[in-house]
Amino acid sequence: MRRELMRRLKRLESRFQEMNRCVVLVWITHRVEAARREALADNERIVRDLYREVGQCGSARERITTDPADEGRECPPEGYFEDVIRELHENCERRDRGGCRDCHGLEHLFSPAGS
Repeated sequence: MRRELMRRLKRLESRFQEMNRCVVLVWITHRVEAARREALADNERIVRDLYREVGQCGSARERITTDPADEGRECPPEGYFEDVIRELHENCERRDRGGCRDCHGLEHLFSPAGS
């Protein structure tokens, strides 16, 4: 009986943890430019990628897609998409000054050992 109760309790706790994942504030840090937004082709649309999550805050970028099944990407809880961070860092105006909020705490990705 005790073993069954513990199993049920663990299952209940895992459901509660899944339900508690809630990003409250999302910064759209990289938007599609207005001129490009207005010139979308009929088969193009804008989706958002949640590429970094820290606590209840997330960072997202907009991108254009032609894939009808593409609903944007969502990083794992408390995680990030390395490919997106690297892509955004390539054009970062603060790249030579030590980084920005996109790469804060991820400097190891851009060190000689992490490149």
